[in-house]
Amino acid sequence: MDTSAHLNAIYLLAASILVPLAVFSVWRFLARRQYRKAQEAMRRGNQLHRKWLEASKLMDDQAERQ
Repeated sequence: MDTSAHLNAIYLLAASILVPLAVFSVWRFLARRQYRKAQEAMRRGNQLHRKWLEASKLMDDQAERQ
């Protein structure tokens, strides 16, 4: 086995380890980002719903007083 074939084997081995690792890292990063965005949207939705409930209660209270 000459040197170039040996180097090619080493490069192939390194690539077979590094490429899936890079793909997995990018996939994990994107999944976490999507999860964070979903959590933020849910939190925002909960805040809006809470504000709507408070406004609705105030309107009901005002209607009862009149």
